[in-house]
Amino acid sequence: MIVLFDLEGTLVETCFERSPEELDALRDMARAAIQELGIPRDVLGDERTSSGMRNRALSFASGKLPEAYGEEVRRGISQFMDVWESKMAEGYSIFPETVEVLEGLLDMGCRMGLVTSTTVKNVKSAFERFGLRKYFDPVISREDVPLIKPDPAGIFRALEALDYSSGDGPFYFVGDSRHDITAAKRANGVSIGVDRGFSKLSGSVPDHTVNDLRGVIPIVKDGSG
Repeated sequence: MIVLFDLEGTLVETCFERSPEELDALRDMARAAIQELGIPRDVLGDERTSSGMRNRALSFASGKLPEAYGEEVRRGISQFMDVWESKMAEGYSIFPETVEVLEGLLDMGCRMGLVTSTTVKNVKSAFERFGLRKYFDPVISREDVPLIKPDPAGIFRALEALDYSSGDGPFYFVGDSRHDITAAKRANGVSIGVDRGFSKLSGSVPDHTVNDLRGVIPIVKDGSG
C-alpha cells in the first residue's frame, strides 16, 4: 500500500498554524511581490494561498511572456518563497502523533513518500530535527516539479518513483489543505484531509477527514477508497 504525505501542517506544525494573522500578512506580501514582478492583478484573481498565486504567475509567465523575462519572474518568485519558507522552517515543531503513526504504517508494510511545496532544504531540516528521513522514499520538493500543489505533478513523480500502476489498488494522499486534496483527486488518489481546526480544507471534499494523523491508520488498514 502506498501512502503519500504533505509535510507542513500535516506532519509538522509551522508558526503559521499558531498565528493565522501572520500567515495572512505574508500572503499579502506575496501578492504584492508577484505583482511587482509584472504579473497582472487579474491573473492572481481571488487566489489567497502562496502556492496558488505562484502557480498562476508561473503559468502566465510561461505562456504570455518572453522566455528571458519569464525566467526572471521565476527567479523572483523563488527568492521570495525561499525567505518565507525559511521562516516557516525555523518554527517547525512535530505533531505528537506523527512518529507513532509513521511507525504503525511502516509495520503494516506501507511504502511512504513525501510530496511537499517547500524546499529540499526545509525538508532536510525537518528530517534531521525529528528523525523522519527513514520513513520516506521518494521525497518530492518544489524544486522537483514545474508547478506545485494543487497541480498533481509532484504526486505523479512520486508514484513513478514507486513504480505504481492503477492495477496496484488505491494509493492515499494525506494533507491538511484544499490544495492537497485537489492534487490527490487530480491524480486519482484517495484523499485524507487532516482537519486540525484551521479551516484549511475549506472548499474541498476529501474522501476521508480525520482530526489528527491517528485516523489515517484504520482507513489504510481497511483499504477504504
